[in-house]
Amino acid sequence: MTNHVLVLEDDPQLSHLYTRILSRAGYCVDIAQSLEGAQRLISENDYAIFVCDLHVEAGSSSSLLRCAWDRLKQHGTKVFLVSGQEQYRLDAAELDIEYFFSKPVTMPDIIQYVNRLARC
Repeated sequence: MTNHVLVLEDDPQLSHLYTRILSRAGYCVDIAQSLEGAQRLISENDYAIFVCDLHVEAGSSSSLLRCAWDRLKQHGTKVFLVSGQEQYRLDAAELDIEYFFSKPVTMPDIIQYVNRLARC
């Protein structure tokens, strides 16, 4: 599980970029492009890290996080939330998510934080 990362991102180009960059850095990457897909993957696998876009499919992943939070915590999954709007940092804090990134975020930043979290 140490190198297993789940990315929830509905933009196909960003999903491809996450996969390429994280795979090159040595991570096994699963991509979910929908809330339902992420829920299924979370229920079937254990992840070290979950990179979660806040706005997916014109909806919010906060409901997914609330539903899956116990399982993620039970397996020690580190979650970091990515959003294009800084005001959602408070939502992340309410969900007890300490890792929040405002877009645009660079892929080197993602790799740096994923590496850091994987060592914790």
